[in-house]
Amino acid sequence: TSTDPRLTGATPAVLNGSTVTDLPIPATDVGAAYTFGDAEAINSLGDVAGVITELPPVTTLQVWHVVIWKHDGTVTDIADEPDAYGVHARAINDADQVVWNIPTGGPGASNYAEVWSEGSSHNLNPPCAPPACSNQGGRAAYVFGINNHGAVVGQAEESIASGTRGPYFAALWTPSGSLS
Repeated sequence: TSTDPRLTGATPAVLNGSTVTDLPIPATDVGAAYTFGDAEAINSLGDVAGVITELPPVTTLQVWHVVIWKHDGTVTDIADEPDAYGVHARAINDADQVVWNIPTGGPGASNYAEVWSEGSSHNLNPPCAPPACSNQGGRAAYVFGINNHGAVVGQAEESIASGTRGPYFAALWTPSGSLS
């Protein structure tokens, strides 16, 4: 457990052999405190993908940050997901490409899947044309892993009909972004 006074919850850490090392939680430049962090995936180089949660001082809306903790000690904030409770970084490959899921709430809730590569993130959800998706939040996608070639595995929603979700199919997104 960390002694950092800004933390009120879990501290992300890496276990190497019998040594546990806390991962740093960066301060914000707007005065908010990070309340907790989760280390969720590690690549063969020792770089870690995870999330840290920021609770701004004047609101109760949490901001989830998808981050990479590099084995050299640097931290890169790759995505901010405001008020998206339950964001999870699912995998990181040796090129530091990261995939994560963003759950959404409410009627017709969906789940968004993102991949970060070379400085930018891309939505992996299958396209959906109105009126089928106009009140459903789009077709859902879930990611589970990414290999060292940049191929992403997960599942995607086949269709949205009559206000119901699903069914889902196994999905493979190629490095060029196509879905099969």
